[in-house]
Amino acid sequence: MVESFPNRIKQFEQKQMVFSTIGLFIILGISMIANTLHMQSVAEQSTKFISRMVEIGDFREVGLILQEARLDKFEVIWYRSPNTARSFSLPPNAEYFTDGSFWRSLTKEKVTFPTIDKLSSIGPDEIIFEYSRLRLIPYALLVWIVLNLVSIPQTRYMKKRILEQLENDLGAEKGLLKAELARQIRHNLRTPLAALMRIPTRLPDSVKADKELLISTIGQIKSLISSLDEDKKSDSASANNSVEIYDSLVSAVREIALSIPSYLKFESDIDDSIVSAEATHVPFELRALLGNIVNNSIEATTSGGLIKLSAVDNGGEIVISIKDGGRGIASEIINKVFENGFTSGKAGGTGIGLYHAKQWIESWGGKIGVNSQKDFETLVTITLPIKERAKWYVPRLKLNQDSVIVILDDQLAARHLWNEKMREVALSANTKLFSSSRELLSLKNKFSENPERYIFLLDFDLNEEINGLDLLSNLPTESQKFLVTGNFDQFDIRSRCSRDGVFLIPKSQISTLPIIVR
Repeated sequence: MVESFPNRIKQFEQKQMVFSTIGLFIILGISMIANTLHMQSVAEQSTKFISRMVEIGDFREVGLILQEARLDKFEVIWYRSPNTARSFSLPPNAEYFTDGSFWRSLTKEKVTFPTIDKLSSIGPDEIIFEYSRLRLIPYALLVWIVLNLVSIPQTRYMKKRILEQLENDLGAEKGLLKAELARQIRHNLRTPLAALMRIPTRLPDSVKADKELLISTIGQIKSLISSLDEDKKSDSASANNSVEIYDSLVSAVREIALSIPSYLKFESDIDDSIVSAEATHVPFELRALLGNIVNNSIEATTSGGLIKLSAVDNGGEIVISIKDGGRGIASEIINKVFENGFTSGKAGGTGIGLYHAKQWIESWGGKIGVNSQKDFETLVTITLPIKERAKWYVPRLKLNQDSVIVILDDQLAARHLWNEKMREVALSANTKLFSSSRELLSLKNKFSENPERYIFLLDFDLNEEINGLDLLSNLPTESQKFLVTGNFDQFDIRSRCSRDGVFLIPKSQISTLPIIVR
């Protein structure tokens, strides 16, 4: 097991304290040794200089030199001579004020040097210098404090490294545990799943709805099992990957519709513009959590009640709402519904459904909230940020005053709607309407004369052998090309538009599509 974070930090701080204490003693020891060597050197040099003064008999100069030395470096200096008349101490009578206590022997040091007097017949004089061993201790403490202050950024860096290492260790252990759990789950589910997969083939057509529901449920279980494979971990899938969310919502609505009991009503409304949106999510997890929220609504809604799921494109985010007319949630517990293990009024409930949903949605950068009125209704709102738009996305149609707009649609109503929109921006005179590919291709050579002026807006399904996308591929590449279709929900059409550089406009958005004339 990975060592706990408090213990790791405590050990680091203990080591830091030990090293700091050792460093203090080392600095103190060095300061005392340096002080001793320095004081002995000063005493020796002073003694040599005084020896010359003694040889010439200048004892007044000897006293002045020793007085200066005591004031600068030493605490007490004794000059001892066989000639008692020449003996003295600085300060005067110092021998009467000294004591032989343990503290003094511990903190004071004496060093003795004889003078060199070649003319003396009674032996050399000697000088005893007494100094404090602790003279440099304040400077040593200052150095130690400065070093500790300098080491603070390094200490913070080391703590950061410990935290990063701990996070990596926890992540590795979590991965191992998760892999083992996934292996066991896969092993335990695959056998009963194989048995379940045989049931739909044996059901009669008279229970078609139940058969479709069972097939959908089995498919979802298979997706859950495959997601546990080591090369398809849902954590990595949800990290930073943005995928189209429209298909996930459509699949979720289809699965939910099959699970709605006959005594309830279910409505869904997904903005067509969401087809262009890419949002961070794991498709099967989004379908599962939406299904779980709707299941909560089913259990809370009485016969004849309505459950509605809607998804709205707000430009920078997608807002998914699940609304029911059930029994609602009491105000005193509504703030607890996202807590792990919390359940209310649900026999056998585990209390992990909404908690699980909140964890996933927040990992995708989104938000989830609940509003409810007791005995009236409940509204669950999920907000997911739009990370990107598809390459074929058209937020607005930009035209020039001299643009030639070529519209091809086999439906009169669609051609009329485009003509009205062009009239609103005073470009109806520049608009050419066609109902068949033959009419349009008859002017193909003319389109090549000044291709950058042409804006092509072609329907996909023309009730002909050729479709609008194939026609656009035969038109000048310098022109702007737009595919206008109600089949925008087909993945292969969207993929081809992205590949061929064709913009795509859902037919339902013709009336609301902004047009800007430059």
